[in-house]
Amino acid sequence: MVDNNRLAYIAGLVDGEGYIGIKKDQVKGRGVNPVFYERISVASNNKDIIDFISDFFAVGKIYLHKHSKLSKKCYWSWEASNLKAVEVIKKIYRFLRIKKPEADLVLELSRNKIKKYGTLPKEVVEYREKLYQGIKDIHN
Repeated sequence: MVDNNRLAYIAGLVDGEGYIGIKKDQVKGRGVNPVFYERISVASNNKDIIDFISDFFAVGKIYLHKHSKLSKKCYWSWEASNLKAVEVIKKIYRFLRIKKPEADLVLELSRNKIKKYGTLPKEVVEYREKLYQGIKDIHN
């Protein structure tokens, strides 16, 4: 059974304290193409919130971030990548308000990745780069 109240609450956390985006890595030794992957995360100094998200979706990882010189407080983040991130975004999508444009680009990347390639054709790399740049434009 879908829990709309919890999904809406988590979407609000993502809108306010979260990140939806596309990461790009050039992995050495794994071919000539950059790797683009979907990502969602939420950070908070309240670990109960992070545990709630992690427990609700049963995917992703929790990280503890130690305090910096500027702040004495630690904080936690929950992160999911690739298909796990896509699953979460699809579940909260209808409740998103602020981060919906980022979600649209991430979901488009996921649809683009359905086809299997060895070395990616130039036009596929260019399209994924366009999606990645779209996220960067929104974040700037």
